[in-house]
Amino acid sequence: MASPPPLILRQFLRPCARLAVDAVNALDAAAFTARFDDVAEDSPWVAEVAFGARPFADREAMVAAFAAAVRTALRERQLP
Repeated sequence: MASPPPLILRQFLRPCARLAVDAVNALDAAAFTARFDDVAEDSPWVAEVAFGARPFADREAMVAAFAAAVRTALRERQLP
């Protein structure tokens, strides 16, 4: 497995109220971004990009979508 992206994916590392994957997949773009805008430090665009990878099969697929959003972004966008 590839190493994690340079930004810290905080939402997935701290205990919090969890949503079932089906509930996450049911969120519209605005609700998804609002719920996960702090996953990557100061970078709500990561949630906006990850939203496009839905539907997620499981939590790991969602984490991978956030990591891919960061990994494939232009360097200028990766820097807050």
